Amino acid sequence: MIRLDEKWQQAIQNCGYLFLPIVNPQNGELFGVEALLRGFEKSGFASIDDLFDEAYRDGVLYDIDLELRKLVFVKFTELCRQLAKDESEAAAASLKLFYNLDTRILEMLDYSPGNTRQLLKEYNISPQNIYFDISERYKFSTYASTKNILNTYKLQGFKVALDDFGSGHSGFELLYHSEPDAVKIDKFLVRNIKQYSKNRLFCTEIIKLAHIRGAIVIAEGVETKEEFYTLKELGCDLMQGFFIQKPSKNKEIKLSVAMIKELAEEDKRSGESDVSHILNQLLQLDTVLNTEPINNVIEKFQKDERATVFPIVDANSRPLGLVTEKSLRRYIYSQYGLQIIQNQQSGKYITPCPIVDITTPLEEILDMFAHHDELEGIIITKEFRYKGFLSAKSLINALNEKNLKIAREQNPLTKLPGNAIILEFIQKAITDTSSEYILAYLDLDNFKPFNDKFGFRQGDRAILLFADTIKEETARFKPFLGHIGGDDFFIGYKVEDNGAIEDFEKTLKTALKKFAQNAESFYSKEDRKAGFITAKDRFGIMRNFDLLSASCAAIIIGKDKKEITLDKITYAIAELKKSAKNSPQKYASLR
Repeated sequence: MIRLDEKWQQAIQNCGYLFLPIVNPQNGELFGVEALLRGFEKSGFASIDDLFDEAYRDGVLYDIDLELRKLVFVKFTELCRQLAKDESEAAAASLKLFYNLDTRILEMLDYSPGNTRQLLKEYNISPQNIYFDISERYKFSTYASTKNILNTYKLQGFKVALDDFGSGHSGFELLYHSEPDAVKIDKFLVRNIKQYSKNRLFCTEIIKLAHIRGAIVIAEGVETKEEFYTLKELGCDLMQGFFIQKPSKNKEIKLSVAMIKELAEEDKRSGESDVSHILNQLLQLDTVLNTEPINNVIEKFQKDERATVFPIVDANSRPLGLVTEKSLRRYIYSQYGLQIIQNQQSGKYITPCPIVDITTPLEEILDMFAHHDELEGIIITKEFRYKGFLSAKSLINALNEKNLKIAREQNPLTKLPGNAIILEFIQKAITDTSSEYILAYLDLDNFKPFNDKFGFRQGDRAILLFADTIKEETARFKPFLGHIGGDDFFIGYKVEDNGAIEDFEKTLKTALKKFAQNAESFYSKEDRKAGFITAKDRFGIMRNFDLLSASCAAIIIGKDKKEITLDKITYAIAELKKSAKNSPQKYASLR
């Protein structure tokens, strides 16, 4: 600290760091930690931003940053040693450190590249374990300089994360002009995401964009179980926040967060996914280590004439992108090309490629192909480690396999999911402790006498009219609609917003009323005027039956599912159906 005066030397001595764990929501495993500066208030600074702003004005920002990096690297080294000793040496060696970088250091007169790499050598930390968090708070003068800065760090082996994404106006421009390794969704969009559909929409699009560009997605500021489950469902790769773990001292950090691991296991037992279809079509391509000489990779291409790509992975089998025959062609076929790249590492020739977890729905993967020009394929991971490669043909086969399964299990008349898929939805509702659900059973009243008198063709038309009416009226909620068989239907809704339960129930009642009105078109003028038809009952006795209508019995399941079983739901529905049929609104519900 030769160039720092006494004020700044004292400020550095007052500072320290806590680590905020960043975990994988699929298994609760620790991916990395974000370094959070503490102790700045002892030197009279109201916030971290105040400290860096004053350092910038004094022209010592780069010196301050280097000293803080030393503090972080010492503490991170201690953490890795502790975890290696107490838990797993291999897992500790792959732990990532996220460090907030104030890009204004590049404006300092004494800035010079290479100092960080020298520090990492001293502390035996691999550059690949370092993520620099870069935010849009200090706007770059041009996006050409942005790209140069990010590329400089990446060429040195560092990772780059776009921090606080979605909080400002230029974040999407940063994403457009750069190839980040990670995108961190700002807590502004995460907060109450379950209640606000606009937040979910924005997060969904950010996740898609990031994945298409081959970046992992980290949700910041996760504070509730509802936020955790919603973001996990949307496809966030990693999460950090007080719900996961608060900023902690080294001794409080473990390689697995037990509570998150339990939630992940619970979700796996109850969830639906396309994993089996993906596994059936996954291509097992040879991988290339990023430290492997590129001329070895060229030999691989020469030996296998069918090969066009090889996934590049690091020492922990975490994929980084692809090396393609196309990108190496000018070296392969030029006279001096092989000499030029002799002994260069393959990691220098990485082509970005979307990387997604194996639990990603097939439809989302298809969307990536649709929005990415000349995409070779998509790298599939399990818990961030390379699992295989999905080409366009493999994806089409997986989707076809899924659609055939759905076709086998859907009702031939209405094309709605049948009993097996309905049961899967109910099991999910029973075990999902993060959400409320509405489970509703609907059937047509007086359908048998109508079917007997007017014939099966008219009966089928009545069933189709009912299915179409329910679809149209409830479409804005995007519920799950199934056909149990005959005139029996099921509708399930995972409650997304405040007030949605009352709104959904009102919509169901409207749908029932609308069907009864539309069903009158099946009858003659005389039948409509009389309000009934005469037909045989189940005992063969002629009597009067009211015109077609429909009734609904609904159960509202809260987040506490301890006492709820499938048998209890079945019994409750049977009782409610009697009440529904005798109700003026043809509707009965139970919480």
